[in-house]
Amino acid sequence: MNKLVRYLAVLLIFSWVTTANAGPLVASITNSNGVLSIDGFNNPAPQNLNFNFNFTSGASGLVNIFEPITTGQNYQVHIGFEIPALSGPGPVFSANFDIVSLFSFATPSSVSIDNFLGGLIAANQTDFTPTNALLTVLNDTMQLNSVHIGGSVLDPFLLLSTTVISGTQLTSFLSGLDSNGNGIVTSDFTNAHAEINVPEPTTLMLLGAGLIGMLGFTKKRV
Repeated sequence: MNKLVRYLAVLLIFSWVTTANAGPLVASITNSNGVLSIDGFNNPAPQNLNFNFNFTSGASGLVNIFEPITTGQNYQVHIGFEIPALSGPGPVFSANFDIVSLFSFATPSSVSIDNFLGGLIAANQTDFTPTNALLTVLNDTMQLNSVHIGGSVLDPFLLLSTTVISGTQLTSFLSGLDSNGNGIVTSDFTNAHAEINVPEPTTLMLLGAGLIGMLGFTKKRV
């Protein structure tokens, strides 16, 4: 019985660490609103959907940097936002992916998202390649292929290019909103936010070493 309890304890600890291995919060985006345009939903499968965010309508939100950001460092990113419907909150959009930074920030700061994106355009740092990138909308899943910052320094936009890999609810929803049949849906978005963390793979490595030691110790005692 004691042996079984030890194995269960090891399993529970391992399960917890594998879902909690993100490091400290490095940066965030808060209180962002604006206009979103989506296209590609009327193309033959597999649909390649483009999500184009323009943060210039109303309050565009803040980019908060808490820890230094380093060029070439891999970061974990979570984003989310809502599209209001006529009678209440609309579908919740969320995505989780890893991305390698093309730029560095040495000191903490807080700046509007338009100024932040405009600064990246001025520095020619506009195209990011995500990894482990899945976007979830209305329980449908898309592969996030690229993140592009376009427009001008004074009027930037953020473009997420995706490929639908499972589900049809989103494309059906968008087709129903496309009243003029031009294959583009435009709507306000609200409560856009993002959290950026540094992944901590060493956590699992240390845990693995501990598990090996624990299992070896258990084996010797049996």
